[in-house]
Amino acid sequence: MNTSSGLGNNFVHGAFVSAGTIYAATRGGLSISSGGSTATTKPTKSLEFTVSFAAGSSKLSDVEKKKLLGAIAKIKSKVIKGEVVGYVQQYGDSSNSYKLSLARARVVAAFLSDHGIKIRLVASGKGELDSKAKSRKATVQLWYTK
Repeated sequence: MNTSSGLGNNFVHGAFVSAGTIYAATRGGLSISSGGSTATTKPTKSLEFTVSFAAGSSKLSDVEKKKLLGAIAKIKSKVIKGEVVGYVQQYGDSSNSYKLSLARARVVAAFLSDHGIKIRLVASGKGELDSKAKSRKATVQLWYTK
């Protein structure tokens, strides 16, 4: 979403409302709007990484858990938005592809949540419908304040 008023022509990565206050993650920072006034905090950045899975599995390996814990330790208190997308390889029983890709995304989102990322994460599965679905993985993107 591109805005031209209130958020200073910033691209909005995501927004949510809590108790009458609007929070928007923008390129310019975290914009907080309440009672007609708007304030922008530190600029936002994003961290992107991939979590790998064994064929036909949505179980996190110890190596992947360690990778996730490393990312969490760096930014957990600063995360303002997160998205996890699961994928599968393009072979085998395609009727289960979507279910498996969604299960992978949900497992990663739950692990992040259980270990300190205290925001609502968006988890989705792409199955083998997406051109990126060439491997057994989940991609993670977290936006946080600097």
